[in-house]
Amino acid sequence: MQTRSWYRRYFITYCLIAIIPVVLLGVIICINTVRANRTDAAQQYQRAIVQVASHMDAIMDDMQQAVQHYEDDAELSRAISDSDPLLLERYLPGYLAATEKNSKIQLQAMFYFIGDSALYTSAGPQPYETVKKDLSDLVDLDYSNFFTQIVTSSAISSWQLSKRQNGQVVGTDLMAFIFPFPSYSVSHSGTFIFLVNISDLKAIFADYVDMPLDYLYLYTASYKQIGSSEAQPQNEEVRKMLLSGPVYTLYDKKIGEDECTVMRYKTDIFGIQIISAIRSELLYANARTSLQRSLLLIGLCTFLAVAAALLLARYSYGPVRRLMKIVPNDENIDEFMAIHQHLDNITANMETMEERGAAVLPIVHDQLVMELLRGKENEWLLETLQYTYPDFCSAGQYFVILTTAAEPENQQLHGPLYLPDTQAVLYGVLVEETDLAAFIATRKGDDDARIACMRELARCLDTDMPPYTAYSAGSIVSSTSQITTSFLEAYVAMRKKQNETFERFYMYSSLGQGKDSPAQKHKSMDDMITLYLQSLQSVDESTALSLLGAVENALTANGISVLYRHFTYVEIFSRAMEVVPESIADKFREEVTNLNQFSTPELFSDIMQRLTIEACREQSQKRKNLQLNTRRQILELVDAHYTEPDFALTTLSRMAGYSSTYVNRCLREEVGMSFIQLVSEKRMNRAKEMLRGTDVMVKDITQQVGYLDAASFVRKFKEMEGLTPSEYRARYKE
Repeated sequence: MQTRSWYRRYFITYCLIAIIPVVLLGVIICINTVRANRTDAAQQYQRAIVQVASHMDAIMDDMQQAVQHYEDDAELSRAISDSDPLLLERYLPGYLAATEKNSKIQLQAMFYFIGDSALYTSAGPQPYETVKKDLSDLVDLDYSNFFTQIVTSSAISSWQLSKRQNGQVVGTDLMAFIFPFPSYSVSHSGTFIFLVNISDLKAIFADYVDMPLDYLYLYTASYKQIGSSEAQPQNEEVRKMLLSGPVYTLYDKKIGEDECTVMRYKTDIFGIQIISAIRSELLYANARTSLQRSLLLIGLCTFLAVAAALLLARYSYGPVRRLMKIVPNDENIDEFMAIHQHLDNITANMETMEERGAAVLPIVHDQLVMELLRGKENEWLLETLQYTYPDFCSAGQYFVILTTAAEPENQQLHGPLYLPDTQAVLYGVLVEETDLAAFIATRKGDDDARIACMRELARCLDTDMPPYTAYSAGSIVSSTSQITTSFLEAYVAMRKKQNETFERFYMYSSLGQGKDSPAQKHKSMDDMITLYLQSLQSVDESTALSLLGAVENALTANGISVLYRHFTYVEIFSRAMEVVPESIADKFREEVTNLNQFSTPELFSDIMQRLTIEACREQSQKRKNLQLNTRRQILELVDAHYTEPDFALTTLSRMAGYSSTYVNRCLREEVGMSFIQLVSEKRMNRAKEMLRGTDVMVKDITQQVGYLDAASFVRKFKEMEGLTPSEYRARYKE
């Protein structure tokens, strides 16, 4: 009871400390968010109406500019002044069509010549009665006095055309704008009429406001209504009330059943009054959404604050509970033991993670070295190499040493190998499919120390392992991208055994480079061809293709006869048939049936590139299949023999036919554990199954899972599970 009282006191205190600031901060955030969103919405509304007014002025100005354009046109002015119907019919429809096309809003342009019986439209002259009938289907001409306005108006004017029923607009609502021609003459001879649909104008307004308008009224400067659009029909008193509202200011007003935000604005040039209204709930919808999100965030923060208070209370309560250990209280003993056991498990898990991290390092090392040798250099590889071995990338020179041992299964190659005499660092890996060990040697000096490095390496390896039978070294290179070439040259040196005066140490040395004698050139060419042929079995296809390109370039250089080049092409192809897989060789033998197929460099290049790609891919797939089958075989052997007491890594290596290092690496790459870890885990899993499902005694289980000593089994079981076998069985049964 005492401990619970302490814990409750901590929790309530931390909750109050955490929640009160969160709630206060949340209220402030909500108020500021709502205020900011409402302000942004109102400012956007005001800016949109200002843009709408400017657009309205621009529409009116376009109409006036069109009329002025007609006045400035000499031929059209003469046609109107002379009242020549033929000229009017010839020129006027085209001008009216251009006006409709260039307008910022869809409109219908017409011209009425005083005394004429027709109205001119973009489609041509239309009889007066026809136009009247067409408009009568849309608007109430008696109400609007449309034709009276056209005949009698002597100045720019506009009015509303619409059908009305009980004072309400019904159907299409049109606005008419008339411009007398010429506008400077009292006795004008004609009138331009522009009809605009209020729905089109409302769509433009909605684009500016970024939301649909519920109410839109347009009045002239003299308070004459020229257009309207209403979500719900309103009476004249409501319209007059809106018309008498403040200018350039947003205010809230109830229109019908809806609370709306209203704004009244006047255009700058023509003085048209724009009265717009949007439902407030629509205008400030973002503010409500932001408020909901803020409330959700406050709720989440409050939950996190409570959770943090709970965690903090438990953390702060820990020292108190530890102090309570000295107080005799049998009720809490189990709780203390559980905490100590949990801490012990955490420590054991951390140690296991460290062990697994150390076990993964050889896998990374082998992968890095093998990909460099195969010619698969890439950005990830270099970054990993820089992180794993920082000194590797700063070396002054590189070369590759190959060696083969009398007993390959005993080879142990892990991590860098330091040679103190030559001050070289060697990074080794097993080339398993050829029973060779490869070392990338790095030095910062400029002298050729390959022979010295091979001899010192032999002394180091002979100390701990059976003697290695042969060593070979490739040429010295200056960058990591050239390591593959040195690797191939070490292969060639071991096969040709160049410089045999060095006993069992063979060193590749390119002959004839920089010389001019035909014999030396021939030797240099032979070295290049040999490297290329070796690459078909050893490296990646990109490296093999680059070596093929070097051979082709050398053969097309100046001073080489066509006959010699053709002979060399045939020789390269013939030698390649001997090293590539038999299936590929048979395929290309069927394809190449005539020596004339090597008559030009292009034909030779095409055949050899395809041969190179197929051969390298086949070899790569063979290596992958070999690795896959090997790992499957190794895992099957582990499953079959892990319960044997004398089952060890050397036993598994002998059964699989590979070195212990390679077997251990395969296990790490496949299951993420070393041989010892894997066998221990399998034995423990089998022991737990028997403890849960049988009543076999612990000493008998010890022998059946592969342990000789019951005491060591119990100790190992407790290290892995935190309980003894008997305790584990008892807890499982409970």
